[in-house]
Amino acid sequence: MHHNEAQAIYLGIVTSKVPPSYDGVGSWFEYEDALLDWATWCELPAERQGMAAKMRLTGYANDLAICFATPQERNALAQADGLDYFIRTMRPKFIKGASAVSFIDSSRLCRSGVEPVVT
Repeated sequence: MHHNEAQAIYLGIVTSKVPPSYDGVGSWFEYEDALLDWATWCELPAERQGMAAKMRLTGYANDLAICFATPQERNALAQADGLDYFIRTMRPKFIKGASAVSFIDSSRLCRSGVEPVVT
């Protein structure tokens, strides 16, 4: 890690290699949007984006990230879909009725003609 990257992380700045941070207090939806937006222009390979997002959790959100403590969970974060896995795993911790939100997302996809992926 270069000095500028370390400084960006310390200051809470988002860069092409440093994703947005989240403390668990603000809006999950705003954080998720910022994270997905970051993923479209970041320079990190897809396999590193999930772990990078996890490493940027602070406070309450970091406390809830204990679910990534096992080697299997850390391995899942290191896959090409690691960022999506991170979002799917953390979303229910911050949104009441997360299954309803997932259903709403799926129904929006159906209306758009895109086939939803069922997990």
